Amino acid sequence: MPRKKDNWPKTVEQAIHILLHRLTPEAIRIVQMSTKESLPSFRAGLGQNVIENFGLPANKDLMAATGKTDAQEAAWAVAEALWQKLQDEPGLGLPPPEPPKRRGKK
Repeated sequence: MPRKKDNWPKTVEQAIHILLHRLTPEAIRIVQMSTKESLPSFRAGLGQNVIENFGLPANKDLMAATGKTDAQEAAWAVAEALWQKLQDEPGLGLPPPEPPKRRGKK
């Protein structure tokens, strides 16, 4: 569901924060484990999601924050920034690992 104009992110960092809360842990892992060269395969899904949910190109603040004048390029800048953030902070956006199960006493 697209975000209301009042709730559009104004910065790339805000957009990343929202994406990390909206994407499933599996989707986050997929983006995180991808190489930079394989990122274009996410343009249709992740890029379109950013355009639709963050109001591009009408969201002038986010457009300016990305430094892009084209909505698709701005969305792609957000997607690449998300990928970079996940490279820099590997556990970001993922649930903590489950503790090891204890074995019962015999």
